[in-house]
Amino acid sequence: MRNVALSLKPQNFAEALSDQKVFGKDEIVGGGLSLEVWTNKGAENLVFTKGERMKIFLRVNLPCHVRFLYHLADGRRTVLLDDYYLDESKVNLVYEIPKEFECDAPYGAEVLQGFARTDKFDPVQTVNVDGYNFLAEDLEKFVTQQRGMKRVKRGVLQAETRIVVTTMEK
Repeated sequence: MRNVALSLKPQNFAEALSDQKVFGKDEIVGGGLSLEVWTNKGAENLVFTKGERMKIFLRVNLPCHVRFLYHLADGRRTVLLDDYYLDESKVNLVYEIPKEFECDAPYGAEVLQGFARTDKFDPVQTVNVDGYNFLAEDLEKFVTQQRGMKRVKRGVLQAETRIVVTTMEK
Protein backbone atom coordinates (compact mmCIF):
# COMPACT_ATOMS: atom_id res chain seq x y z
CA MET A 1 0.00 0.00 0.00
CA ARG A 2 1.35 3.39 -1.01
CA ASN A 3 1.46 6.29 1.46
CA VAL A 4 -0.15 9.40 0.05
CA ALA A 5 0.46 12.65 1.89
CA LEU A 6 -2.82 14.46 2.47
CA SER A 7 -2.46 18.23 2.73
CA LEU A 8 -4.93 20.02 4.94
CA LYS A 9 -3.76 23.40 3.67
CA PRO A 10 -6.28 24.86 1.19
CA GLN A 11 -5.01 25.38 -2.36
CA ASN A 12 -5.74 29.10 -2.09
CA PHE A 13 -3.86 29.50 1.21
CA ALA A 14 -1.50 32.22 -0.10
CA GLU A 15 -4.38 34.28 -1.51
CA ALA A 16 -6.36 33.90 1.73
CA LEU A 17 -3.34 35.04 3.75
CA SER A 18 -2.99 38.08 1.49
CA ASP A 19 -6.68 38.94 2.05
CA GLN A 20 -6.17 38.71 5.83
CA LYS A 21 -3.52 41.43 5.58
CA VAL A 22 -5.99 43.68 3.72
CA PHE A 23 -8.68 42.95 6.32
CA GLY A 24 -6.34 43.92 9.16
CA LYS A 25 -5.37 47.31 7.68
CA ASP A 26 -7.11 50.16 9.56
CA GLU A 27 -9.43 47.67 11.25
CA ILE A 28 -12.12 49.13 13.49
CA VAL A 29 -11.85 47.97 17.08
CA GLY A 30 -14.25 48.91 19.82
CA GLY A 31 -16.43 51.99 19.59
CA GLY A 32 -19.53 50.94 21.53
CA LEU A 33 -21.30 48.82 18.92
CA SER A 34 -20.70 45.10 19.15
CA LEU A 35 -21.41 42.47 16.50
CA GLU A 36 -21.15 38.79 17.36
CA VAL A 37 -21.43 36.33 14.45
CA TRP A 38 -21.39 32.53 14.33
CA THR A 39 -22.73 29.69 12.20
CA ASN A 40 -24.64 26.51 12.94
CA LYS A 41 -21.13 24.97 13.39
CA GLY A 42 -19.81 27.74 15.65
CA ALA A 43 -17.24 30.41 14.80
CA GLU A 44 -13.84 28.68 14.90
CA ASN A 45 -12.16 25.86 12.96
CA LEU A 46 -15.10 25.65 10.57
CA VAL A 47 -15.12 23.02 7.85
CA PHE A 48 -18.08 22.61 5.50
CA THR A 49 -18.21 19.92 2.83
CA LYS A 50 -20.16 19.85 -0.42
CA GLY A 51 -23.90 19.90 0.22
CA GLU A 52 -23.71 20.92 3.88
CA ARG A 53 -25.80 23.92 4.80
CA MET A 54 -24.65 26.95 6.71
CA LYS A 55 -26.90 29.15 8.80
CA ILE A 56 -25.65 32.48 10.12
CA PHE A 57 -26.54 33.90 13.52
CA LEU A 58 -25.73 37.25 15.05
CA ARG A 59 -26.22 39.38 18.11
CA VAL A 60 -25.87 43.18 18.36
CA ASN A 61 -26.03 45.48 21.37
CA LEU A 62 -27.67 48.46 19.59
CA PRO A 63 -30.19 48.91 16.78
CA CYS A 64 -28.16 48.90 13.57
CA HIS A 65 -27.82 48.02 9.90
CA VAL A 66 -25.84 44.89 9.00
CA ARG A 67 -24.05 43.82 5.84
CA PHE A 68 -22.53 40.39 5.15
CA LEU A 69 -19.99 39.52 2.49
CA TYR A 70 -18.71 36.07 1.65
CA HIS A 71 -15.20 35.85 0.20
CA LEU A 72 -15.03 32.72 -1.98
CA ALA A 73 -11.93 30.59 -2.49
CA ASP A 74 -11.64 31.75 -6.12
CA GLY A 75 -11.32 35.41 -5.08
CA ARG A 76 -14.89 36.49 -5.87
CA ARG A 77 -16.81 38.29 -3.14
CA THR A 78 -20.58 38.02 -2.89
CA VAL A 79 -22.95 40.21 -0.91
CA LEU A 80 -25.06 37.85 1.21
CA LEU A 81 -27.09 40.51 3.00
CA ASP A 82 -26.98 44.26 2.46
CA ASP A 83 -28.07 47.09 4.73
CA TYR A 84 -30.45 44.86 6.72
CA TYR A 85 -31.91 46.77 9.67
CA LEU A 86 -32.13 45.24 13.15
CA ASP A 87 -34.45 47.33 15.31
CA GLU A 88 -34.64 47.71 19.09
CA SER A 89 -36.70 44.49 19.41
CA LYS A 90 -33.70 42.43 18.16
CA VAL A 91 -31.02 44.02 20.38
CA ASN A 92 -29.13 41.57 22.64
CA LEU A 93 -31.04 38.62 21.20
CA VAL A 94 -29.82 35.85 18.90
CA TYR A 95 -31.01 36.64 15.39
CA GLU A 96 -30.83 34.15 12.50
CA ILE A 97 -30.14 35.61 9.06
CA PRO A 98 -33.24 34.78 6.99
CA LYS A 99 -31.22 32.89 4.35
CA GLU A 100 -29.49 29.51 4.30
CA PHE A 101 -26.36 28.76 2.28
CA GLU A 102 -25.17 25.46 0.76
CA CYS A 103 -21.49 24.53 0.40
CA ASP A 104 -20.38 24.10 -3.20
CA ALA A 105 -17.36 24.81 -5.43
CA PRO A 106 -14.99 26.59 -5.37
CA TYR A 107 -13.39 24.97 -2.32
CA GLY A 108 -10.67 26.24 -0.03
CA ALA A 109 -10.16 28.96 2.58
CA GLU A 110 -13.09 31.37 2.57
CA VAL A 111 -14.20 34.23 4.82
CA LEU A 112 -17.58 35.34 6.13
CA GLN A 113 -17.33 39.06 6.92
CA GLY A 114 -19.96 40.98 8.85
CA PHE A 115 -20.34 44.73 9.28
CA ALA A 116 -22.71 46.65 11.55
CA ARG A 117 -23.43 50.41 11.56
CA THR A 118 -25.85 52.58 13.45
CA ASP A 119 -26.43 54.46 10.17
CA LYS A 120 -27.33 53.11 6.71
CA PHE A 121 -24.50 51.70 4.60
CA ASP A 122 -23.44 53.42 1.42
CA PRO A 123 -24.41 51.33 -1.63
CA VAL A 124 -21.77 49.00 -3.07
CA GLN A 125 -21.19 48.36 -6.75
CA THR A 126 -22.17 44.78 -7.62
CA VAL A 127 -22.46 42.60 -10.69
CA ASN A 128 -25.25 40.01 -10.79
CA VAL A 129 -24.10 36.56 -11.96
CA ASP A 130 -26.48 33.60 -11.79
CA GLY A 131 -28.58 35.31 -9.11
CA TYR A 132 -25.63 36.25 -6.88
CA ASN A 133 -24.45 39.81 -6.34
CA PHE A 134 -20.65 39.94 -6.56
CA LEU A 135 -18.58 42.99 -5.62
CA ALA A 136 -17.51 44.90 -8.72
CA GLU A 137 -14.45 46.45 -7.03
CA ASP A 138 -11.39 44.75 -5.59
CA LEU A 139 -11.06 43.97 -1.88
CA GLU A 140 -8.69 46.80 -1.00
CA LYS A 141 -10.95 49.42 -2.60
CA PHE A 142 -14.01 47.98 -0.86
CA VAL A 143 -12.32 47.89 2.56
CA THR A 144 -11.07 51.46 2.07
CA GLN A 145 -14.62 52.60 1.29
CA GLN A 146 -15.91 50.90 4.43
CA ARG A 147 -13.23 52.27 6.77
CA GLY A 148 -11.47 55.06 4.94
CA MET A 149 -11.19 58.70 5.92
CA LYS A 150 -14.60 60.34 5.50
CA ARG A 151 -16.53 63.25 6.88
CA VAL A 152 -17.54 62.23 10.38
CA LYS A 153 -21.22 61.69 11.00
CA ARG A 154 -21.78 62.51 14.62
CA GLY A 155 -22.86 59.51 16.67
CA VAL A 156 -22.38 56.83 13.95
CA LEU A 157 -20.88 53.64 15.36
CA GLN A 158 -19.46 50.77 13.35
CA ALA A 159 -18.30 47.21 14.07
CA GLU A 160 -16.79 44.45 11.94
CA THR A 161 -16.04 40.76 12.37
CA ARG A 162 -14.76 37.87 10.25
CA ILE A 163 -15.03 34.09 10.38
CA VAL A 164 -12.69 31.84 8.38
CA VAL A 165 -14.44 28.89 6.75
CA THR A 166 -12.71 25.98 5.01
CA THR A 167 -14.81 24.35 2.32
CA MET A 168 -14.05 20.91 0.87
CA GLU A 169 -15.53 18.65 -1.78
CA LYS A 170 -15.59 15.66 0.65
